Amino acid sequence: MNQQVMSFTPERTTVVGRYRWTICALLFFATTINYLDRQVLSLLAPVLTKEFGWTNTDYANITATFQFVYAIAMLFAGRVIDRMGTKRAYILAIIVWSLGAIGHAYAIGIGTAVNSVLTTVGLAAVPVSIVGFMVGRAVLALGEAGNFPAAIKATAEYFPKRERSFATGIFNSGANVGAVLAPLSVPLIAEYWGWQAAFIAVGAVGFIWMGLWIWLYDAPERQRRLGAGELAYINSDAPTSAPATEAAPKASWFKLLGYRQTWAFAFGKFMTDGVWWFFLFWLPKYMSAQYGLSGPDMVVPLAVLYSMTMIGSVGGGWLPTWFLDRGYNIYQGRMRAMLLIALCPLVVLAAQPLGYLGYWVPVLLIGIGASAHQAWSANLFTTVSDMFPKHSVGSVVGIGGMAGGLGGVLLTKLGGALFDHYGALGQLQTGYMIMFSICALAYLVAWCVMKALVPAHREITNL
Repeated sequence: MNQQVMSFTPERTTVVGRYRWTICALLFFATTINYLDRQVLSLLAPVLTKEFGWTNTDYANITATFQFVYAIAMLFAGRVIDRMGTKRAYILAIIVWSLGAIGHAYAIGIGTAVNSVLTTVGLAAVPVSIVGFMVGRAVLALGEAGNFPAAIKATAEYFPKRERSFATGIFNSGANVGAVLAPLSVPLIAEYWGWQAAFIAVGAVGFIWMGLWIWLYDAPERQRRLGAGELAYINSDAPTSAPATEAAPKASWFKLLGYRQTWAFAFGKFMTDGVWWFFLFWLPKYMSAQYGLSGPDMVVPLAVLYSMTMIGSVGGGWLPTWFLDRGYNIYQGRMRAMLLIALCPLVVLAAQPLGYLGYWVPVLLIGIGASAHQAWSANLFTTVSDMFPKHSVGSVVGIGGMAGGLGGVLLTKLGGALFDHYGALGQLQTGYMIMFSICALAYLVAWCVMKALVPAHREITNL
């Protein structure tokens, strides 16, 4: 039985259901699994680095493979999702990324096979461990690229604009829950059953979610669990969007790139996605290199850090409504909220100078910066569904995702080069100071450019 609640307005009383929040919960758990799978490698990086003799540049190349493939796949993921539909595309995405996550456990065998082929055709081979993990990261990225375009599209389908940033903040907080659960589980699994078991166990969880998605999700117009009142509420502020039952036109990438709104979103992603990935992929190595922490020692500080980010994700999603309730339009409220959020990462500038006080100082300061990123991300994603029709949301998110992935590749490669360079000089802390400074300032730069490109709200209705 669909639970109903009463929603009162001065003119009328309407009955609005809550099934859309069930969909939001599904998106939350998918994003949790997405980040669980993504973070296993970074948590095992100190162990794998020691076992296989990787340099910082080797590790950067492995993680950059994920980001590069993710960037390219994001561009096509949006188009695939717009064409396949949210339900089928999400199923395909989670199958691919779960198999990619499990494939890391067999990296040595995969690397050996790939190197044999490369040697046969006369190409120089790299160590099998590096090749194998690159292949695993590439497959993982190929599937994971579908998560956020599909989740944003599902949110646009199931929520009116007023609720979208809050719903996005909730499902986006799954990234933080995954980042918390990973250090609580992965080091323990690896310690008792080996690092291969950690990749297999975490990767298999995606297939459980897939069963729930098949059972519970359908397009709103075909959703039997969705009441007429809730469907009307969902569509109440979208008169310009094509109904899901109609064959909506598909705008080309070139046409979408003709809008400043697309460039604003893409630049925001380019400047800031790499910051989150830097925190996600490099923090365990940072804590190991700077403070000598091993896998089990990192459990509590990393769990605390990523628990902080849950507050940022949900709070950041709610913040624009504070401005909306005071008379600002959707874009004014969103941009004011994002400006306040962009100021918070500046505290990361103090992480390295104050690091001598103990590892809890950088953990807490970086936690504030990471929390701000999640708040920023919840609002940045929602700018797309604020201004583009539903049938183009996946494609625009894909374009921005590609830009974010390429920004992440550049930041990851820069980090690896800096850490090897300054590490050889015995000044590793200088490399981290440079990287933390970039992370701290990226959001203000992104906000200024976005505001210059789109100074006022203009909804696109001609796609």
